[in-house]
Amino acid sequence: MSLENQELGGIYAEIQAEFHNSAEILVSAISGDPPNQYEVVYNIPCTTQDEQGNITITLPHTVIISIPFGFPHFPPSCKPKSPIFHPDFDTAAICLSGFWNHERNIPQLIRHIASMLRGDIYSKNNAFNEQAARWFNDHSDQLPFADTEIPVTKKTEETPLTLTLESSDKTEETEEVDILEDEDFIDDFEFPEDLSEATPVSDLAEISRSEPIIQVNLDELHSLADRKRFHTLESELKTVYGELDFPEKAGLLEIASKALKKAELIYQEATESENQANSEKALQLYRAVENTVADFPNIKKDILRAEQSVQMLHGINGIGENGSSKKSDTGSPAQENEFIQPPPKKSVAKTRGPFFEETSKRHVNIIPYVLAGGILCIVATFTYFYFSLSNQLSEARQLYSECTSNFAAKNFKVAEKACNLSLDSTRSIFLIHQEEVSDLQNNIRGIMNSEDMRQGLLGNVLYNEKYVSKTTLAAHQSLQELKVQGEAHLKESSWDAAAASFQKSLELSRRLEDIPPNEVLDIEQKLKYAAFRSMLSVAENHIAAQDWASASAILTELQDQISVLPVVEQTAFSNQINTLLAKSRFTNLRDQADRLFSNSDWTGAVALFQKAAEAGQALSVTENQELADIKENIAKAELYSKINDGNSSFASGKWNSAIDKYKQAIEILQNNREIINLQEMEESTFKLNSIILQSAIIRDRQISDRNREKGDNATAITYLDKVISTIQSSDFTHKYEFQEILDETERAKKKLQDDIFINSKKQYLLDNFIDLFLAHYPAASRQTLRNPIATFEKKLEHRYLFKLQCTESGRGRPLKLIMFYVYDPRNDSWNFYSNN
Repeated sequence: MSLENQELGGIYAEIQAEFHNSAEILVSAISGDPPNQYEVVYNIPCTTQDEQGNITITLPHTVIISIPFGFPHFPPSCKPKSPIFHPDFDTAAICLSGFWNHERNIPQLIRHIASMLRGDIYSKNNAFNEQAARWFNDHSDQLPFADTEIPVTKKTEETPLTLTLESSDKTEETEEVDILEDEDFIDDFEFPEDLSEATPVSDLAEISRSEPIIQVNLDELHSLADRKRFHTLESELKTVYGELDFPEKAGLLEIASKALKKAELIYQEATESENQANSEKALQLYRAVENTVADFPNIKKDILRAEQSVQMLHGINGIGENGSSKKSDTGSPAQENEFIQPPPKKSVAKTRGPFFEETSKRHVNIIPYVLAGGILCIVATFTYFYFSLSNQLSEARQLYSECTSNFAAKNFKVAEKACNLSLDSTRSIFLIHQEEVSDLQNNIRGIMNSEDMRQGLLGNVLYNEKYVSKTTLAAHQSLQELKVQGEAHLKESSWDAAAASFQKSLELSRRLEDIPPNEVLDIEQKLKYAAFRSMLSVAENHIAAQDWASASAILTELQDQISVLPVVEQTAFSNQINTLLAKSRFTNLRDQADRLFSNSDWTGAVALFQKAAEAGQALSVTENQELADIKENIAKAELYSKINDGNSSFASGKWNSAIDKYKQAIEILQNNREIINLQEMEESTFKLNSIILQSAIIRDRQISDRNREKGDNATAITYLDKVISTIQSSDFTHKYEFQEILDETERAKKKLQDDIFINSKKQYLLDNFIDLFLAHYPAASRQTLRNPIATFEKKLEHRYLFKLQCTESGRGRPLKLIMFYVYDPRNDSWNFYSNN
């Protein structure tokens, strides 16, 4: 079902719901499926005027209501089917004054017309029917005509009455309806929270209306305080007894709060100590927290963790106390059991005689033995020193090896110590291996005097062929890592992350003095590129979310930043941004115009639609359809604007202005044949011509009535002829409502013609009354006849009966003379008339 059919169906349902049981207002659908035209019969008294001009109060009255294109932005067309005599009723239309706006509905309109019929509502100025307005003002004491209570809608400012085009942005407006919620049926019952869903209905009836009474367990609360379980105590007081007040509550809350705050401060200090690797102090503080608040969250886990840390530290510091290795005074570990003598064994005494007692006595020469022993002692001593110095050289070589390996490993202080020990060892070597000792000493001095050792001992490292501090090296390494991260984010199109990495890189590079300017410039360029792409991504997200205003603001800013991009990419991104900006501006203006269009602000909508069309010139070929829609909306907005102006003039009774505006609206339709649907254009033109014809009829009828009231019947007939000619020359002669107007106008013309004819004959009688009376009253004298009065009595078939009277004076008391004359138009003759 189309939007129009949905609305019409909703209107039909509203009318049925409102009036299906009403005896005063009977509504019948007479055209359309769903209906777009209704006949409303009001069983409500209101004034009517017959052909003779007599005003009476009658009922019922019938009104035709038609729903036009553009509803509800334009009001329905209302036309009386009965001869209703009312200031706002004309045979062609009903003036709704200020009642209608697009928030009204048809049932409200039907009741509004009922109030008009009763006389509750009528215009005192610029009335459709000025004669009726004068009558209503003169007889205001008789209003309203009936005591029947009918809901009345207050009169507001004037608005137009016409049929117009259907708005493409038409929205369905409904009244708010009060809804009874489930809780509206609850009679102040409070159910327990733990009531099972399976509780029988009979059981529910037994539940008390009063709220459950909460008993305060003071013993439990004091027990929690005594056990320093202040966390649980505070929770109980705030949740279980939160809405309940009792004498000791404030005191318990204060105790718990103070303890928790104190424990929190100690806990923060413990955490800081643990972070500083002071486990023993942290353990003490964690235990202090537990002593303050026994149920402090996770405190037992914190204590256990601190205890484990302390035990690990004691295990490390206790090495050497239980037979483990120790360090000697020189810092080298002593060999376990080295130089430890075994305990002396107990000697077993043997009785043994001297050597010379066991052998026979001989004479021995001891000199050779002495010489041999001396030589052996010299050789042994030399051998000892040789091997001792060789071992010392080996130890020096070993220390030198440790020096070189630690030097290579950048352990400069360890290397320095090993080199010094090796050098000290070589100084005590003499006589032997002197060449090797010299080479070893030179090598050691070469390491000790090297730039690497000197800088290493100062804590500097070689980076990019320059010695820098380790802090500077760490900064350089962080810089490289950030740059690598930024490059990776660029490849992944993670623009925000890339911009963040390059921003940090730039800040770090500016703090380092030895960063080449071109490297800093490269970081700046990549930061600008990432930031540019990030902003572009944000703009695209706004476009996806149809936040056109935000997207336009960002894209406008990006236009000024194109130069930050590589030259090879500038053209492509410039085109992309211009396209997105054009689309954002176009859509933003179009949406604003649509809102104005929907709110019936046609002038504002036209202005914004035109701006949108200008912005839309930059749209791509694929979006040309949107531009075409804009052009159609411009045409419709201009059309509705003219119709609205025409409606305003119509409501003010400025008929020539209304006709001119409606004709301009038709001209807009004709000039936009290519963009407005042909069927819609034809239907709209037909309806506009219809309202133009209505305006012209009402205008000429009102002019005719004013001339008739002034007694200028000839001019009145001229304008009635104009009405007849206008209808007969139009395309609406066959339409029922205009045929009725035509018949009524011809009757009015005929009546005026009869009035002119009768008045002329009355004037004849007045002009010739003396001769006529003398012809029939010979006793009368010309000088005694005065004050003639001629009246039309009635029509006798084709003849006209007149009554002529005058006063005869001069013969005493004045005498009234009366006689009747008949005029026969067939032979243009006058004859005396008597009942015989």
